Amino acid sequence: NVNQSNIQSSKLDAETSVKSDLTSNMPSDTVDTEKSTTKIGEELPAKVNDDKNIVAADSPKTAKDTLNERGSELIIALHEDSVIIRDSIVIRDSVVVRDSIVIRDSVVIRDSVRPLDESDSKFELKMYGGLSSVSSKIISATPTFEIVDEKILSPEFGLAMNYVKNKIHVGMGVGYYQYGERTKYPILTSYSYDSVTVSYYADSVVFDTITGQLDTIYSPIYDSSQVTGTSSESVTSDNYYAKIAIPLTFGHRFEYKSWMFIPQVGLNIEIGIGKRLPVYPSDDYITSQVATIRKVTMSYQFQLEVRKDFGNWFIYGSPFYRSTISNLLENATTERKYQSIGGVIGLGVKF
Repeated sequence: NVNQSNIQSSKLDAETSVKSDLTSNMPSDTVDTEKSTTKIGEELPAKVNDDKNIVAADSPKTAKDTLNERGSELIIALHEDSVIIRDSIVIRDSVVVRDSIVIRDSVVIRDSVRPLDESDSKFELKMYGGLSSVSSKIISATPTFEIVDEKILSPEFGLAMNYVKNKIHVGMGVGYYQYGERTKYPILTSYSYDSVTVSYYADSVVFDTITGQLDTIYSPIYDSSQVTGTSSESVTSDNYYAKIAIPLTFGHRFEYKSWMFIPQVGLNIEIGIGKRLPVYPSDDYITSQVATIRKVTMSYQFQLEVRKDFGNWFIYGSPFYRSTISNLLENATTERKYQSIGGVIGLGVKF
């Protein structure tokens, strides 16, 4: 009994202290000392407060009921780097202490929560590497003799910088890749020589002094002619065109949880590098000749980037298709269009 009496006494002292502190911190025009003495469990009377909030007399509520009702209304969402608390919570009216603080009147949260705008712009830096299969197609007039082009493999690597706003993606960078083919074509060789043949036989009659009889002799008559012709020899040439490219890409982002899908279309400005020149047959296929490479060419590209985010970092894979727009050579016998199909993987950071 003594312990229970001490507990009750401590509880009353705590209630008195809390009510005193709360009352002293509130503006004088908002504190009703008579209401603040409401007993634990007592029904609260009807009231119209300063904000026109009404508690009906025919719908009595205990302090506990008020706590449950008002507690469910007070929701403050806190998220790191995503909210800004601009003002404080204003409590207008007295409180009843029953092992906890009970809010009898409304709670006003002014400009309390403002999520960050998802359309805020940001930059990304990424690096990538991969491989592509390059094929060529002759687009000029059909050659006199058959030319066979085989596919080659090309390395793909580079750096890119992206600017993103409202899910619109604009990118620019620098990359390296190759065009080319393993081509087989014939080289023709001309030849000529003199040919001697028997044109006919001439007969002549002579008198044989030994036998005393006439005899017939047949003598060949020869004719000479010049024979000309051509022979062919198959020649194989491995041709590569190394390019430093400046890609300009445009895309739209689709998000699903921590995954992102970014279809893109791009235009590549290509600058030829390297001293290795391609070899093709001459116009008459009598010899092979070195072709002149155009210094600046262009191509277009389609790709789909699939990425996985890890905070500010992300990894991604991207299959792509690329095709040249202009002819790469100045003086080749045949014009070619090059197509590349491949994929890259990469690592990037957002800032």
